[in-house]
Amino acid sequence: MTTILIADDFYADCLPTLEALLAGRSLAFEENSNRVLQRLRDNPDIGVVLLDLSFDGQQLQGEQLIELIRASHPDVSIIIFSEASLAPLALELFEAGKICGYVTKPDMTTNPRFLSKVDEAV
Repeated sequence: MTTILIADDFYADCLPTLEALLAGRSLAFEENSNRVLQRLRDNPDIGVVLLDLSFDGQQLQGEQLIELIRASHPDVSIIIFSEASLAPLALELFEAGKICGYVTKPDMTTNPRFLSKVDEAV
């Protein structure tokens, strides 16, 4: 089973919602942006990363992680999972072909495309 890595510095805030929405799927969580690549190396079953663009107070930010993930794990699908204010950047990354989709955190429970994007990526 393909594992979905949720890389978000505040994932605990939306954990119950994510677990309910993604029930039946294998999930892993990482709140430290500096450990995301190590998690990918340690777990070859990770095929999808739900990635926040903003990691408050951390060295690596989402946009940098996308480049690093693309370079080291080109087969891993990346879906941006971030605040609405970052939607223009997510759209830019999507149009550049660097990610396979994005959803804003406030819309994840009401946007039917969220689950379809995850299922397509898996």
